[in-house]
Amino acid sequence: MARSTRGGAHCRCRPRPGRGWERRQKPRPRRCRGGRHPERRRPQRRRAPDGSSQFAARRADSADRPVVQLDRASCRRHYEDRGSVSVLLTSVTVALALIFGGYASRLSAAATLQARAQLAADAASLAAVAESGPYGGASPEAVARRFARSNGGHLLRCWCEPGATSVQVVVEVGDAVAEARAVLDPAALAPAPTTSGAGGLHPLLESALERLIDAAGGSVWLNSGYRSTERQTELWRQALAKYGSPERADDWVARPGESMHGRGLAVDLGGDIAAAVRLIARLHLPLHRPLPNEPWHFELISARR
Repeated sequence: MARSTRGGAHCRCRPRPGRGWERRQKPRPRRCRGGRHPERRRPQRRRAPDGSSQFAARRADSADRPVVQLDRASCRRHYEDRGSVSVLLTSVTVALALIFGGYASRLSAAATLQARAQLAADAASLAAVAESGPYGGASPEAVARRFARSNGGHLLRCWCEPGATSVQVVVEVGDAVAEARAVLDPAALAPAPTTSGAGGLHPLLESALERLIDAAGGSVWLNSGYRSTERQTELWRQALAKYGSPERADDWVARPGESMHGRGLAVDLGGDIAAAVRLIARLHLPLHRPLPNEPWHFELISARR
């Protein structure tokens, strides 16, 4: 029975059981700190009912799901298979690394051999063109072969002639073949001009020189023509002081009384000497080069007869 009091006292009444009351009194799941639900537990593995070495896995909230049988032997095989795949991948990686390493090593060896061949070819070509110059001995091919051999190579071909201003060689070092070409500028080694004109020259030489210079169109000019005995003596003494011996001075300047310049039968040209040689052959001029170590020196064809 419910009781009440006057004067605003609290009413202590017993609520009647009802549907809404039971719904409100239903326990709610506890929450963790932060407002999150607690994590679900993983299903536990249980022994199979028959007592064998297998395990049965069942979720606590689904009794009607089929039982999954896990065998220890199958798990062991699974891990062994994974280990075999790892060993196979490691072996393949090591094999590929060895293959690429060997290929890179062969490429490096080939590049080194090619560089050695190119070095030997450069040395042989430079030595050959120097042998064709004023200080050479008119045997450029022999010098090229010697320099190629000194650098560990073998001379295969040599386009080199005594007195030539350009030389080309092919050298082999092992399996590598290299080619090199060297050019000599005769104008850089020619003597300084000693006369301003063609005065004192033989009439035939003077006429041929005029035709040659006109046909060259400015690419060929006269560096030295007629020389007096005094001028030739001065040049020879300068060469003797420079080279230190009469034999070496004779390779550069003739002695007084022996020079074709003093007789008006020789000239030293400047500019494009190769073009001058082609013009002489095309115009049929009576000029030639008797000295292989002085490609700029031209004389009349009948001067030394």
